[in-house]
Amino acid sequence: MTQYELIFKNESQKMVMTKTFATGKDCKIKSKSDDFLVTISGGSFSYREEDLKKVEHYKIYSQNKFSIIYSDIINGSVTEIEDFYQRKK
Repeated sequence: MTQYELIFKNESQKMVMTKTFATGKDCKIKSKSDDFLVTISGGSFSYREEDLKKVEHYKIYSQNKFSIIYSDIINGSVTEIEDFYQRKK
């Protein structure tokens, strides 16, 4: 089982994103990424993770629910994946 948490915040007039991962039984193993400088524009956001530039698209379904759409290689084929997120209250 895996859970992801994305935290977007403004720091010094720049948008920053942090990823938190929880894996394992009952999602008890947690790790956190460094902060990524993020550019948000026209239904997508981009950031540099290590030496890779990532561009991911998003859809907003409601004030509390959105999805991120990205491509990944699965079994040798490029596959489009849509992950759904819900705002923490």
